[in-house]
Amino acid sequence: MLALLISLFLGIILAEIITGRPEGPTSALTNYPNQKFPSLFLGLGVSNIEHIYHVHHWMWSLFISLIMFGAGQLEITAFFLGICFQGLTYEDRFHIKVESH
Repeated sequence: MLALLISLFLGIILAEIITGRPEGPTSALTNYPNQKFPSLFLGLGVSNIEHIYHVHHWMWSLFISLIMFGAGQLEITAFFLGICFQGLTYEDRFHIKVESH
């Protein structure tokens, strides 16, 4: 149980250190502030980018935690759940489609 709690808190702390709370100039393409570790954005369109979607770190970490849980790797599951929980603390956590200019 202690190992699971340590893994969970390590995930939270690491996510806070890496992603931080960016402020300052925003990217012209995504309209998001520049970060220490860049966010993942997907652009979709036929001949040019028409739609941009922000893949938040809580999304991919939840996906990985589900895979690790299915594989029986509980400490790794807890670590990625910590990353997921930290990502859910942002105000824009459910803003996925990015308004393009």
